[in-house]
Amino acid sequence: MTSFTRANADDVSFTANVLFTVQTMSQVECGQECLRHETCVTFTFVTSEGFCRGHNDVMSLVDSHVPTPLARSFVRTEALCSQAGESFSLQAGLCVRAFNDVMSFDDANQTCNQHGGGHIMHLKTAGELQLLESIIAEMGWNDWIWVGADDKQVEGEFRWSDGSLLDANSAVPWASGEPNNYAEDFGQEDCVNLSPGTVKGLFDMPCDQSPAVMCLFVCQIDM
Repeated sequence: MTSFTRANADDVSFTANVLFTVQTMSQVECGQECLRHETCVTFTFVTSEGFCRGHNDVMSLVDSHVPTPLARSFVRTEALCSQAGESFSLQAGLCVRAFNDVMSFDDANQTCNQHGGGHIMHLKTAGELQLLESIIAEMGWNDWIWVGADDKQVEGEFRWSDGSLLDANSAVPWASGEPNNYAEDFGQEDCVNLSPGTVKGLFDMPCDQSPAVMCLFVCQIDM
């Protein structure tokens, strides 16, 4: 059931728009039943009673008709993505939005946070790199792009926004001689960007200083 994610009562809002109720189904079969209904975005499976309920909107576990401790609710990830932030879309399993603006790293990250609590897109996996390359092609970009990692906490220890080490998991290597923290006219180089063109590499650059380094960026909301 890769199309669904577990719904937490604190994360989503409730609606009681019921599409169907089916008895004696497993959780997997309940998800399959929801997928058969084009307008079904949430399903709840009550293990003790063996019934499956599909809804045409996002809901939490506060449904008065469902015993909360015995129910498991799941939401289609594309529904959560569209609800999480305006103009975000689910692409290759990631909730992302490209901003066709150049900003400093700190301003870009703040923009992402203001739109659904997101962050600058990570580049941990080959799939994430492939997605970013497709976004670059679609947007017609040929400029530097921010990557969601920095070493603001410990100099030389670059981490993604989730705290994991960049050097331990990155789909793109550092460019030759990078990171070098060399910014004679800028000060500290604590943030990371991706070079344009076919030969890609990571560079450390200043996050938000005068004169600021300005780059394009893609926001990501973790689902």
